[in-house]
Amino acid sequence: MTESLIIGAFLGGLVSFLAPCVLPIIPGFLAYLAGSSTAEAGSKRKEIFINSIFFVLGFGIVFALLGVLLNTLLENIAYDVQTWLSRIGGVMIIFFGLYLVGLIKIPFLERKCQRRERKPS
Repeated sequence: MTESLIIGAFLGGLVSFLAPCVLPIIPGFLAYLAGSSTAEAGSKRKEIFINSIFFVLGFGIVFALLGVLLNTLLENIAYDVQTWLSRIGGVMIIFFGLYLVGLIKIPFLERKCQRRERKPS
């Protein structure tokens, strides 16, 4: 049973990776990871590959640790509290989705970061 779940998860990830909305942005994304344009990406294949591997590892480790931590903390909480936490999380996701679509304006999220100028010493 576990083996079939792993195969199913792998195939689901592969299908989502090959989706028409994801596949076209991969060359630009890999070039971004390498810090070069798509025209220069051919000469930096090794650097792009290494950066991609570390990006995926870092992303995966952070979310896996967050999942384990939250699951450990929340497994002993009553079912009612878990239900309310999931509802609050759902409302937050909907709220930020409406913000991204442009239906809600949040002024402090639209401010630009001001970098402090460092004086050479």
